[in-house]
Amino acid sequence: MKKAIVAFALFLLTASAAFSQTQSIAFTNSTGGNSSTIAASASFTLTAHQTVSGYNSNVESYSLQLPTALAPYITITGATYFTFTLANQADYPKVFTSTTGASSGFVTEQGSGNGLSGDLGGTSSSSSGFAPGTYQVTNLNFTLNGAPSGTYVIASTTVNPKVSIVSDSNFATHNLAQSTFTLTVVPEPSSWAMLLAGGAIALGISYRLRRRVA
Repeated sequence: MKKAIVAFALFLLTASAAFSQTQSIAFTNSTGGNSSTIAASASFTLTAHQTVSGYNSNVESYSLQLPTALAPYITITGATYFTFTLANQADYPKVFTSTTGASSGFVTEQGSGNGLSGDLGGTSSSSSGFAPGTYQVTNLNFTLNGAPSGTYVIASTTVNPKVSIVSDSNFATHNLAQSTFTLTVVPEPSSWAMLLAGGAIALGISYRLRRRVA
């Protein structure tokens, strides 16, 4: 009877520990928001924060996916690593050309090194990792090159073999739920000026034609 009670108590402790373990990743702009409006050929930075409770973390591995309509016009030009300072794959630039691990209608980033998957995460320089908490882990630098206007969702990956994960100090992996960032692309200021100028010319011609008819 005592053995059964002890075994049940251990089971409860294990279950409690498992339920208290949570992890998440979030992407924000320079002001802490989860959306930005960017000109079609501008550059911008996304900051990744990791939050973990219930265990020490020593490795983070994540990738991003974005819609195929945006993919040819966007590049990750570089990154700065915090907390997990040993980059898993520091081969930049990274382009969005891979369907591996992507949801339908999306593509994921691919590193410039031959055969590299484009992992954006890093590893702790300490074997014990970092205590539970929220940490800034990466600043990702993006450049757009004539991207079409529209609203796009950039998201962390959750599909094998590019499931975004955190590894604890015992080398057990914990899946990260999907996090998203909304990017709205608008025309360059010069494009707006050309459109306005064209509209003004068209109105002027129309006005002159009406005067001649009158």
